[in-house]
Amino acid sequence: MCTKLTQHMDSAKKAIETGDYFDFAENIISALHLSKNAKTVQILYVQGLMEFGDCKKVFKVIENLLQKPTLSNEERWELSERKAILFWKIKDFKAAKLIYEELCKSNIIGVQIKGYGNLAPMYIDQYIYEGKFDKKLLNEAVVNSSKALALISVHDSQEMYEKILFNLWTAHWYNKNFSEALSVIKQVLQLSEGKNYRALIGMAETCITLNDYNSAMEYLERAEKLSLFDSYYQDYIKLVQAIIFNECQDFSQARECLMIAYDNYIQAGAFYEAGYCLQYIIALDYIVNSEAIGFMISKLTSPMANIYDLKGIQPLKV
Repeated sequence: MCTKLTQHMDSAKKAIETGDYFDFAENIISALHLSKNAKTVQILYVQGLMEFGDCKKVFKVIENLLQKPTLSNEERWELSERKAILFWKIKDFKAAKLIYEELCKSNIIGVQIKGYGNLAPMYIDQYIYEGKFDKKLLNEAVVNSSKALALISVHDSQEMYEKILFNLWTAHWYNKNFSEALSVIKQVLQLSEGKNYRALIGMAETCITLNDYNSAMEYLERAEKLSLFDSYYQDYIKLVQAIIFNECQDFSQARECLMIAYDNYIQAGAFYEAGYCLQYIIALDYIVNSEAIGFMISKLTSPMANIYDLKGIQPLKV
């Protein structure tokens, strides 16, 4: 019986890694039955449900687990963090904030880091999502990122340290504190030895704000080579390249980049991002067409104008 349980749990874990929802569901249900809903199996169940985005079901499982008196403090904190992530996903920022603030009060340093570390990007997301552009949220993001950095060493977890720094850069960038943003993103690049493609993109975006388009394009080219297997950032790089081409008045190149990203977003079902690309494409077409119409009008209204001078227009033969 125990061997079968272990096999089903191992298969469920593998299904999470490979993204096979049906295989996960089949094995986790068998594991729950064999273990009589044991705590460890339910925690794995929560992990899988979150990975596959079944928010409604995972809420119920987490609530049931939190009622168990046998939970360790670490397990309780971990489940609380997952619950906060769920609230964040459905944009209930107030509920997520309350949980993260409780995590910050923990006597476990690692839990505190997760509390402060997650509050920062949540505030940034709230700033963008609500559309009110309340700078207080960005200031809170800076404060919480700084608190998380004060508790963690790069030697504890370089990956987490880089993520916290990246969130700090994002807050400064949105707050238009570009000198601070540049300083922070340079730290991320230095720590990763130039291999963090998210940081390379961030460096490019910072260079754009400083009108250094050549450097921005160089950073994007480096990021493009490192992110070959990350389709999300491959498409995002195209968007940033489009911004550079647009700033340099190269509208045809800008449009070409946007069309690539648009097609990929449509295929991936990312319709929000596709809509953003389409709006940008329409705006570019308007600019190009307006310039063309302006040119034609100037030719037609010129004293020396001849309609047959216009490229592509030929006189009709009678």
